[in-house]
Amino acid sequence: MTGLTPPPLSGSHPGPGHPGAAVERVPAARRGAALSCLLASHGRDASAADIGRFEQHARTHGASIDRLIGLRDPDSPGYAASVLVVPTPGRTALLFLSESVASLQAAPANALLREAITCAQESDVGLVQILIDPNRTDLTTVCARAGFDRLASLTSMERPLTRMRVPPAPAWPDGLAVRPFDPGSERALMEDLLEATYEATLDCPGLHALRSVPDILDGHLASGLVDPALWHILEQDGEAVGCCLLSIARSLDVIELVYMGLAMPARGAGLGRRLLAHALRSVAHRRERIMTLAVDDANAPAVALYRRAGFRAVARRLAFVHPLPTS
Repeated sequence: MTGLTPPPLSGSHPGPGHPGAAVERVPAARRGAALSCLLASHGRDASAADIGRFEQHARTHGASIDRLIGLRDPDSPGYAASVLVVPTPGRTALLFLSESVASLQAAPANALLREAITCAQESDVGLVQILIDPNRTDLTTVCARAGFDRLASLTSMERPLTRMRVPPAPAWPDGLAVRPFDPGSERALMEDLLEATYEATLDCPGLHALRSVPDILDGHLASGLVDPALWHILEQDGEAVGCCLLSIARSLDVIELVYMGLAMPARGAGLGRRLLAHALRSVAHRRERIMTLAVDDANAPAVALYRRAGFRAVARRLAFVHPLPTS
């Protein structure tokens, strides 16, 4: 990879990033050092075993770890800070930041993230995202200073599939029915349905304005192993008015609820509760043990719905985004 150096870094302090430090695309020969920095925790660099497990996890999930950006300190053999750029389907990319980014001064931190954004843009990415522990206000400051906008506070929730009662079959009003999705012939239908469910949505409303519906659908289709029988379409008198999309994780005994939404005419009648019950029944006898999801904390009706269905919060993250100009 080509090493790139940003404009001279200003400022000095005894920590990382003093004058003379430079941002570079990490060459293959130094990838281990950059990963050790990336995975460091509480000031301790990651071990070879930690790096090996991370690389195996990335391979399992089909994620490339070749796009590493590092801040080289001429007085140290390793990296003062590093960022991993992971392009994902749907023309997005995730950035993973080393903890040490928070200790950098503004100029080196901004230079590091600028180079990561440039690297993402070279992969035809339209939106860059960072997920941060809400307790890490130092990292949220770094993101905001580098031009990232706070999108939402997301809660990860999960529900055991083996130890909880299977919901009863929902009673559907006349004219309503659920059927599976046909990916071979119904892509246009699904795009139109997603568009309809985004109207006045409370689920990360700012995100839909930043991504095209085809890109969003590509992301859903690549979120795991898609079984069309687990992509549930709700129809009213033959017209699609809602969906609940489940995806099978590639490595764990997990099923993810990727997306659930209703078009405006279908809201307020308890159909979301019925659709979720239908989805839970559809996986009740599979081998996977847990269902997971992520929900916008501001979407109070959805949070309440999931809690009533037995989901419990396990983690929170702040989502920061940086849109990129389209070619």
